[in-house]
Amino acid sequence: MRVSNHNLRGPKDGRTWFVVLVVRISTIHQYKRSLDDQIAKCKQFVESEYSGTFNYQILQSRGSGEHLDRKELEQLMDFIESGSVDLVVAEDLGRICRRNRAMDLCELCQDQDTRLVAINDRVDTTEEGWEDSAAMATWHHSRSNRDTSKRSLNNRFDQGQLMEGLPFGYIRPKGATSDIQVTKDPEAEPILTQMFRSLENGANYSEIADWLNGQNVPTGPYCRVDKWDCNFVSRLVHDPLLKGIRIHNRMVTKRLNKTGRHHSIKAPPEMLKTRLCPHLAFFEPAYYDHVVRELDERNAKYRRGKNGNVDSRTGVYDGPQKLDQEIR
Repeated sequence: MRVSNHNLRGPKDGRTWFVVLVVRISTIHQYKRSLDDQIAKCKQFVESEYSGTFNYQILQSRGSGEHLDRKELEQLMDFIESGSVDLVVAEDLGRICRRNRAMDLCELCQDQDTRLVAINDRVDTTEEGWEDSAAMATWHHSRSNRDTSKRSLNNRFDQGQLMEGLPFGYIRPKGATSDIQVTKDPEAEPILTQMFRSLENGANYSEIADWLNGQNVPTGPYCRVDKWDCNFVSRLVHDPLLKGIRIHNRMVTKRLNKTGRHHSIKAPPEMLKTRLCPHLAFFEPAYYDHVVRELDERNAKYRRGKNGNVDSRTGVYDGPQKLDQEIR
């Protein structure tokens, strides 16, 4: 990207260009070298546009661009609102943030007489009509992020390559990339058999949890706590993988627009995807369905939202601590 220098003026303090570089990768698993590459690209742009000395402030982060409560984004806004920044540069607007907040940030820079450049998006707030480029870039980044994620996950699940967390009773070899490589834990089979037999004979989930804890049975390799409770037992019992069926999209994420963060909600029935994995079945489907149906009928009186009433917890966000309650 190259613009004509007639739009450029000297540094605000008359001596040194104060430049903020914004670089980001989405997760800790992405290649760290990408941050260094982004920094080098942004510096190359700055030094091709300006001459003199530069005071670089580099804001680098790892996290989703949809998260609007990141401390690096708050720092950036503080820098801009101070009025001392000459230039903000990023590889693209999505590296700074997504959605309408990206447009708001561009307008804040304009108000503070600070130039913002998103190199790949060809957005430059000193150029006439920058709003059109910024709006299109913002829309494109949001759409691409949303559609690519859903398409990739669904395709990987259909191919048996979506290695989601597994409950107690299964062994995932190191480096496994498909569910065909997952095996049943032979030590778990008598435990699960006894669980279902006891539940069928009238035991409740709490009694099963006490029995499991008394036998020092581990909660599972993907669980963050080491003690069973009635919720853990219920989730395990209701996992159809025990009858050889993997499921996907039972839950979907819903974005809280204020922060850009997501939490899980129940998905519409039509979104549910299933995949047969008979080698992972501990029970015959007919027997499994029979026991689970009996348990659901027995516990129906305790269920929220019964008799057509609205579930009192619908839409309630339990926060990050809820993750600790999952058997994965």
